[in-house]
Amino acid sequence: MRTFYLFIFLFIAQLNFAQDFSQISLRNIKNYGYAVGNLNQDSFPDIFMFDYQGNNQIDAALLMHTGEDTIAYNYIKIEEDFKAVGEPAIGDFDMDGDNDILYTIQGTYYLFQFTNDGNGTFTKDSLGITTSEILEAMDVDNDGDLDVACYSTNRNSVHFLLNQGDGSFVKKLVFFTSDPLDDVAFGDLDGDLDIDVAMVFNQNSGTNFSYLINNGPTFEETVLMADKFSGPSLVKMGDLNFDGNTDLIINNGRSAYGQINDGNLNFTEKYIAQSQGSPVDLRSIEIADVTGDGVVDLFLGSNSDGVFFIRNLSAADLSYSRTKISNISPSFEIRHADLDNDGDNDLIIDNGDFWILENNIEQIPLGLHDLEVKVLDIFPNPVTAYIQIKDQQLLNSAYFIFNSDGRLCKEGILDSNSIETSNLEAGHYILLLKSKKENEFYRSTFLKF
Repeated sequence: MRTFYLFIFLFIAQLNFAQDFSQISLRNIKNYGYAVGNLNQDSFPDIFMFDYQGNNQIDAALLMHTGEDTIAYNYIKIEEDFKAVGEPAIGDFDMDGDNDILYTIQGTYYLFQFTNDGNGTFTKDSLGITTSEILEAMDVDNDGDLDVACYSTNRNSVHFLLNQGDGSFVKKLVFFTSDPLDDVAFGDLDGDLDIDVAMVFNQNSGTNFSYLINNGPTFEETVLMADKFSGPSLVKMGDLNFDGNTDLIINNGRSAYGQINDGNLNFTEKYIAQSQGSPVDLRSIEIADVTGDGVVDLFLGSNSDGVFFIRNLSAADLSYSRTKISNISPSFEIRHADLDNDGDNDLIIDNGDFWILENNIEQIPLGLHDLEVKVLDIFPNPVTAYIQIKDQQLLNSAYFIFNSDGRLCKEGILDSNSIETSNLEAGHYILLLKSKKENEFYRSTFLKF
């Protein structure tokens, strides 16, 4: 197969709305579907994509990371006039030590694979089965090999492709409906280590939101909401409150809600945030921990008002802050990946054009109990208006103030030897400093009057 090495992309950082993220534009890319994964064993994630060329032509292309500590890629075309549809998946499906690419052919829905030989060459193979067009690589049946969970909004169906251990698949129909299927999410809702399914249907279907529990050979459907929302909806899965249970995140065209799982499939609704535009302005949702504290945050993309960072301030009471981080509109889809191998999650935003928001947030390590945390010397204590830091060598450290519930109340950079506390409510607090030295932390408690 011929491989076309075209050029190295140059990335242009745009004006930031907040210092938390730097906006990067990938020039000349028109995305029609993509997947992220390491394709050349250099430890940096690469991107395989359906690159729209105009006049109904789509090329299969690779964005191969340059291997440096910046977000930059070599563009490699691997097939012209490529007849694919949906979203591809990347994974080591044949268990030979390198990642391959699965995708679905437009019209026929046959499953094909670009098989990776480990040296940058890909061979196109038909796998001999038809399937849904939106593919996600995961171990569906917990048997140690990589399967595919997939669904179709064109044909309103959900399938599992079960890997037989050699890279061949057996198709299993999970769900089919005559109702228009808006979105599907996969994850373990009942804690039994296999993959369950959450689904959102069109507003006229009679069922807006349901989930399927995987009981092995069969699936049990439970309707969680019926005829509640209007307009197309989205669904995501993640542990919002850090209790070890998988929760659900849904939207109703404008607002995002959590369905909090108590571990026994009893769900409690929790309002999270909404977009600022029209009543049906919310277009995309992503969940990811972008601060390093182990608690997932949310990102909302809109049709007309940009992208918002919904930061999870407390897993205890699920309170959030809201910051606009980009003007990219419409935001068809938001995903996350550590694109520069710096230990934090960056964002990929698709609106026909292809954008990256590089994460600049000072990470808060989750496992502080596993690190050496030094005692921080502060005064006065109790405090009213300001905390004074005695050690001048800690200037320019990142600081974080948490209340007794673990909620982040204030953060910043220590640009003087004092931190203002007048806007904090009365109570007990924890002050954490992350110095400029790697893995060096300081901690103190204080009482605010």
